[in-house]
Amino acid sequence: MIYALILILLVFCAYRYDIRGVHKGQGEWYTFFLFVFILLIGLRYRIGTDSITYERWFYSSDLPTLGKITVDTFSQKYEPLFILFGSVVKTVFESWVIFQLLHAIIVNTIAFHFFKKYSQAPFICVVIYYLWLLFPLNCEIMRQSIAASVFLLAIPYLLEKRF
Repeated sequence: MIYALILILLVFCAYRYDIRGVHKGQGEWYTFFLFVFILLIGLRYRIGTDSITYERWFYSSDLPTLGKITVDTFSQKYEPLFILFGSVVKTVFESWVIFQLLHAIIVNTIAFHFFKKYSQAPFICVVIYYLWLLFPLNCEIMRQSIAASVFLLAIPYLLEKRF
């Protein structure tokens, strides 16, 4: 039910702000949906098969805390910065939920920033993102979604040919 309510509100906002061109309240609704997405994804419980695998990895000895990290830690199947990110979160918070929340903050904030900056219809982009990419990016391919987010941050440099 919550997913349908979010979709109805998103479609309403897309119609009002992107199609009709109303500006009053646009920023507040956009920020509201960013927080809804962060909380929806960050506070999920075992949605996505990869998410469960990552949770097991997070609590296993394969992911040490910062004090126990060695060079061999980075020879695992995961990328070094993802391992470091997980290790920092495990050291400071020891909570998979905090890891999910931080991941959701990173991925969704960058996506929303990208839509707002490069689209004339950001709410329509958010509707498409919600329907097509929100759950796969945030629940399945967590490592790759951080990499894709970093790529989105690099778009201005690519457009200016500042490689």
